[in-house]
Amino acid sequence: LKFSQENEVLRRKIRELEETVLRLKQSKMESSSEYEDDDDSTKRPLKRKKPSSAGHTNKQSDMERSNKWDSYSITISLLNKGIAEGLQDDDDKLNGNTEEWSRITNKRLVAEIKKDDEKADVWNYQLKSIRGITKSHSDSILRRALQVFFLHNVLDKDTFLQEYDSFWADDSDTEKHVTPLYSKPSKEYLFMSQYYVLMCIGMYFADDSLQEELGFSDEEWDFFPRVFFSCSLECLMRGRFMTYPNIKSVQTFALMKMCSHALGGIHLQNCILSAVIYNARKLNLDKIGSSGLDLTTKEAQLKIRCWWALINVDWYESQFRYSLIAQGTFSTPMPERWLVEGEKLRWDSYYQIFMTKVATIKKTYYFDDELLRDGLTLECLKKADLELRILEVECKKDFEMYMDSERLNVDETFATTLEYINFLVEYVILQERLDVNSKMSTFMKHEEWNQQCYLTCYNCAKTIILRFSSPEISFYFKKPWFVPQIALSAAVFLLVDCMLNKQIIRYQKETIFLVKKVIPVLGSYRPIMRPALRGIYVIQMLIGLMLGTDKDSIINGLKTSLQKFNEERQQSLARGISLAPDQFAYLRLQQQSHLQQQTQNLPPVPLSQNGQQPFLHLQQPAAVAQNSPAIGCPESTPTSQRNHAFPVTDSNDNNSNLPQVHTTILDILGDNGWEQFLDTIDDFAMTFDV
Repeated sequence: LKFSQENEVLRRKIRELEETVLRLKQSKMESSSEYEDDDDSTKRPLKRKKPSSAGHTNKQSDMERSNKWDSYSITISLLNKGIAEGLQDDDDKLNGNTEEWSRITNKRLVAEIKKDDEKADVWNYQLKSIRGITKSHSDSILRRALQVFFLHNVLDKDTFLQEYDSFWADDSDTEKHVTPLYSKPSKEYLFMSQYYVLMCIGMYFADDSLQEELGFSDEEWDFFPRVFFSCSLECLMRGRFMTYPNIKSVQTFALMKMCSHALGGIHLQNCILSAVIYNARKLNLDKIGSSGLDLTTKEAQLKIRCWWALINVDWYESQFRYSLIAQGTFSTPMPERWLVEGEKLRWDSYYQIFMTKVATIKKTYYFDDELLRDGLTLECLKKADLELRILEVECKKDFEMYMDSERLNVDETFATTLEYINFLVEYVILQERLDVNSKMSTFMKHEEWNQQCYLTCYNCAKTIILRFSSPEISFYFKKPWFVPQIALSAAVFLLVDCMLNKQIIRYQKETIFLVKKVIPVLGSYRPIMRPALRGIYVIQMLIGLMLGTDKDSIINGLKTSLQKFNEERQQSLARGISLAPDQFAYLRLQQQSHLQQQTQNLPPVPLSQNGQQPFLHLQQPAAVAQNSPAIGCPESTPTSQRNHAFPVTDSNDNNSNLPQVHTTILDILGDNGWEQFLDTIDDFAMTFDV
């Protein structure tokens, strides 16, 4: 991120130099105004006016404001990149010999299975454990996976289920699961790869009743999604997908991307994406529009959806990677939108088509590719924001006018699916508008951005948090990995804005109260999800920076609260209470409320060994806020900030490109060294389950 900071600063300085040159040209043309007028000017030399002390003070004040705005705008524009960096795999884990998705969090279990080669022992334990998965287990889990079919829609459901039934009905194959031996044909391994990743999806996206239905313990509930993901990857490799292109490998990737972020396999996803894009082109999935095929057939539409599933990842997930599919290099049209032209939409494909439109807008106007960074302009960002608003209106119109009422009457789950899609559509648009309007800050002056964009950013961030934390919105809708990550992005914007924007310093307590609503929901994900864990860590670190709490105290305080919460939850489970499915939601709300009360009581601002507050070199008492509220600020009574240390820039340091506090914020976002935090939850791996 330091290179990104420096590049943004250099671009800002270049624009400032260009503006300075223009001002000098104008001042040269108006140079006569710098001299005193005199009736007898032809007889005496002109006298230069003496600069007033007030003018000198104003210039110095303008310079200070300019430096602070530079720091604020650059930091705000880099927030998403910082969050993405922190969520990536840690390069220094190469010698650790285990991947994130193979990580076993229970130390007792690790001690039992670990011998010489940790990776081999973990893998052998996974192979042994998966033998206990029966067809009954598989049926229940796959049923949940197929309920979220609309999130990918890259399989022919009927064809897969036929292959699945044949697989289990084959009595000649006594070993149904993957073993250390290569005992099956490559094509069967490709099917098994799809089967295992759907099992992983089923557990990650299921409602709360599935664990009780399967009879899984908490340890098993967290362990088996990792097992399924590992087995899916192993079967994909045994299917020799990098040697023989097959559409099944493309489909498998489109399924794996739904879990790879949750398990920390971002580098893995990017590497497999490169391979399957090559495979897709070899299979001519990029040339369906010019192939002469009947595009209305079931087979053609399936291939089209598979191709656009790759584009959606390649064009939408832009952080720290280059796009592999250039616009205009394929003829495959978008998936079919209408079931009945002008009357009924294909709701099974609706979410994928929506993400295709969002990804296209992003690729066209604000894809974060360093090679194309010079092409990012204010005009591009304004066009992107306009198209996102148009898309938002179109989606609302779709839900109001083109509903499939016949299907609503016969399909009990369709109403829930529509509500699910609507939540995700609104949620993603809010995030993209927040991102686009934040990026505009690097191209605008403070007053202009404050008038045109700040209110949009604030309202989008606040709405995201309120929806994410709302008990009225089913937690079932919040299961996709990007939902907690978007909530984290919104929370980070509000916290950083509160730290760096002096106009809303007095709303610090209200901001912290709002952001802390996110923490109990992040803590309720089960199985454990990496973006949710990362969100808890980053939010607590930023709040600690705002309040002057050191890193160790934050982690220890959070650990104490979570340990107490986990003990109480384990006691309730030990009493053997059996809950009906409709009681899980009530239990979740109770436990979220309890955890939220605990997070409100984090340790007070501690003193270090020398009696000083940590981060003291970054902080000084907050200035008294102005009487007028800032644009978009919450309507509430201002609170005193005398007890809080607020990090501000040094007004005398006009030469620094980025004040140290801004660098500290970005370091927290991109901090990969959070093993200490992960270690604190190893002893109670399911603490975050509610």
